[in-house]
Amino acid sequence: MGGESGGSSTPSGGNGGSVTPLPTPGSTGGTGTPAPTATKKQFYGTISLDPVKAKMDFATIMDEVVQQFTAKLGVNVKISVEIKASSRDGFDESMQRTVKENCNVLRFNSAEFEEES
Repeated sequence: MGGESGGSSTPSGGNGGSVTPLPTPGSTGGTGTPAPTATKKQFYGTISLDPVKAKMDFATIMDEVVQQFTAKLGVNVKISVEIKASSRDGFDESMQRTVKENCNVLRFNSAEFEEES
């Protein structure tokens, strides 16, 4: 029963002595060693929403994207909302006052009407 001593045995001879590892996904090829990848530490994404479906779309974004981050401890998430509205005829004083009051109550960082430049 030679060669089976329970320790590791080194194959001798030509066939089976050397096995070429298969490349793994993300590897550079020949050596089977994965290529080093930088750890991604930030995410940034933007999307334009249809104003008619924005409430539903925003809920989906919260469920499918934001929740991935908020479910993990130590992840800081910042969400910014930008609203742009323009009217060929302009916005009357009543609408401007209502929108500004609503933005104030909702604690917008900034909310301004301006003339077209």
